[in-house]
Amino acid sequence: MRLVTPTLITDRLRLRPVTEADAPDIQAGFGSWAVIQHLSPKVPWPYPHDGAEQWINDHALPAYKNETIAIWGITKSEKPNTVIGVITIRDDTGGGHRGFWLAEEHWGQGYMSEAVAAVTEWVFTETHLQELVAYNSVVNIRSRKVKIKTGAEFVQSVELLHHNGETMGEMWRLTKESWRLRQSANKDQ
Repeated sequence: MRLVTPTLITDRLRLRPVTEADAPDIQAGFGSWAVIQHLSPKVPWPYPHDGAEQWINDHALPAYKNETIAIWGITKSEKPNTVIGVITIRDDTGGGHRGFWLAEEHWGQGYMSEAVAAVTEWVFTETHLQELVAYNSVVNIRSRKVKIKTGAEFVQSVELLHHNGETMGEMWRLTKESWRLRQSANKDQ
């Protein structure tokens, strides 16, 4: 699947491709135990002092060039140069299609649900994907709430290792058909 990352605009957010200039914001927001504890041990911890710069140069920029993963920096509309989180869409190779994180100081304000809805609409309008699969640690209540709020359905419990030592995870699925039905119902209200 070829993925080109477009800029997406919502009521409060601007989702755009990340650049090398975003490294300090990503480093500050992502390099936090509160964020990383619920992620796979594939993510280094402690997060290296240049972890964001490495991720941008070794992962994000090549993904844009090869069109293999859509990666958005999440910014507030009034501060489009300050990244507060990241959301990705990729072909599912066993780890799900979608991943996201948001800097801790922005939790609880509905930003991630808003970003996920915009990306989901893009996926089901602009790509061949007929479903999105996502995972989270069972103790990551915030991630679960975003999935429920944006229409994903719980599929099953799975074994997943996380930095915090949690070994149980949840698998969620959202189909194009259920997304369309949900959007239609929301417009009728």
